[in-house]
Amino acid sequence: DKVVTETRSVFSSHGFWLDPSKECSEGHDGKVKTFGMIWDGVSDTLSIAPVRDIPSPSQIFDDQSINVESIDSIVSNEDPGLVSSLTVREALSWLYDPLGSVAETVLRGKLVLRYAHRSGISFDQLLPASLYRELYKVYQSLKSPKLLPRLIDQHTLHVFVDSSSFAHGTAVLDGQLKRVYAKALLHELPHLQWTIVRKELLAVRYGLNLIKQQ
Repeated sequence: DKVVTETRSVFSSHGFWLDPSKECSEGHDGKVKTFGMIWDGVSDTLSIAPVRDIPSPSQIFDDQSINVESIDSIVSNEDPGLVSSLTVREALSWLYDPLGSVAETVLRGKLVLRYAHRSGISFDQLLPASLYRELYKVYQSLKSPKLLPRLIDQHTLHVFVDSSSFAHGTAVLDGQLKRVYAKALLHELPHLQWTIVRKELLAVRYGLNLIKQQ
C-alpha cells in the first residue's frame, strides 16, 4: 500500500521504527479516537464517539407513539421517564460532531428539549412518556452514525439546503453524493411565524454563507 510505504519512510527518516508484525495489530479493530472523533483506519473514515444507551420505552410504558412536531401530543399527566431535560441537554452538549455526521439526529434531540420547555417542563423534571419515546429514537440513531471520509480528494462539492416549519439545514456532498459536512438548526422562536418561503430563503442564505467561508 502506497500510504503505508510512505508513512514508514517518513517515520524512519526521523528515527521512528514501525513494527509491521502481526502482534502489533492483534486485538485491535483499527479504530482510534482522535481529535474527539473515532477514526477507522481500515475505511479511513470519521464518526462520532459512541453514546451510552438508555432503557427502551417498552420496558417502562405501554407503547404509544407521538408526533414530536406537535406540542398538542404532549400530555402533562403522562408517566415520567428516566431522564430529565437537563440530562438530555448535557448529553447533546457533550456530543462532539464538528462535521455534522449526525446533524439531523441532534436536531431531533433539540426539538425534544424545545417542546419540553414550551410545555412547561422544567430542567429538573423527568420527561413525560411521549417525549421519552422520541428521545429513545434519537439515542438509537446516535448508536449508528454516518461515516464521513477523512480525506476529500474531489474538487467539486455540492451544497444542498432545505427548510421546514421548525428547522433548516445545509448539507455538503461530494461527486458521489456522499456527505462530507452538514449543519442543522432550529428556527429561532421569532422566526417560527414566518412563511415556509421565507424560511427556505433563510436556508439559502446560510448555504451561501457556508460557501463564502471556504
